[in-house]
Amino acid sequence: MSEATSILNKAEQLQSLARTIELSQKDEQQKQRVRERIASLSQALSNLETQVKLARTLIPLGLHIDLSIADTGRAEFVRRASDGLPSNPSFNSAAGKIETSANAISAEIAQQWQTWAETKLLTLPSSRIAMLDTSTQKIARETMSLLRELAGKKPLQLSDVIQFQTSFGLQSERLQNVGDAPDELINLLQRIGGTRPVKLSECSDEEIALLRNYSMDEEIFLRRKGA
Repeated sequence: MSEATSILNKAEQLQSLARTIELSQKDEQQKQRVRERIASLSQALSNLETQVKLARTLIPLGLHIDLSIADTGRAEFVRRASDGLPSNPSFNSAAGKIETSANAISAEIAQQWQTWAETKLLTLPSSRIAMLDTSTQKIARETMSLLRELAGKKPLQLSDVIQFQTSFGLQSERLQNVGDAPDELINLLQRIGGTRPVKLSECSDEEIALLRNYSMDEEIFLRRKGA
């Protein structure tokens, strides 16, 4: 059994324990108070389970996510519950620690995911987009924009990971069977895409024609200084 699966099982056991505590209360007002505490605890557990399930999807991709903190708060609550109904502070402490664990895992997922996804994007020969036909270029540019957006997504969801992998696979296949762009076009695009804005006067007629020949002029925007 994996560490993540064990954690989820423990979360389910804790939820079962909380329900048992509720059923053991005879006073209706007391039951209502217990229901409210359990609702808060269940929400915290649900958030934690979501993050652990997401981590389980990402770890096989090579992301290093520490799940050792996921069980924080559970053991103490179980110990206190073994003697009967835990106090309000015990419920609040357990819910707070579980929520803290969920937030910590979420933050680590976000950091690890962005690094992994951006590194993955660097493996795509994006300069080859210029070698595609005009209609396919448009699709490829839109896909690159989507992939960059998903790489920085916060908070990350499982659907984002699936969409990234699917779109990445399609983009990789799209660029696999086309040749590399000519060096002069790559160099020109790197110059235009630098930190310093390039004046129109700094581009020769041949360079402008080169951009048009490869339909890259659709990616170039002019703005008059002071306008």
